[in-house]
Amino acid sequence: MVTRATLKQVAKTKLQAAKILHAAGDSETAGYLLGYVVECSLKAAICKTLKLVEYPDTGQHTGVFASHSLDRLLILSGHSREVELTKNQNLFNNWSILTKDWKPEIRYNVNTYATNIIADKIAALEDPDDGFFTWIKKRW
Repeated sequence: MVTRATLKQVAKTKLQAAKILHAAGDSETAGYLLGYVVECSLKAAICKTLKLVEYPDTGQHTGVFASHSLDRLLILSGHSREVELTKNQNLFNNWSILTKDWKPEIRYNVNTYATNIIADKIAALEDPDDGFFTWIKKRW
């Protein structure tokens, strides 16, 4: 199992790597990594919510926690109500930008992401007021 601290560090590292790849013109890999930024961030938030040192994706909890579904992980984090459209329109829009076309299987795709889509996803993560990464770091 991976620790909450490791999940936080991986999220930060993957975001930086995605930005470098995006700047180098590799939108495919950048888009794939941005999904993992969201996933690792949510898993760190789940650990905090449940007061766990490690994310429980093995053993007896595999069926519940072993997931790459961003919507499911948001629910497990206990913060899904905060992202709802009625709570914060901008955060909801940013969540939608990040999640509408991401799933782990995109690693096998080509031409999934245009350069402008990756720029939008990075902005949806880092917006200083309502970016998902900005928001989730206060909850992990």
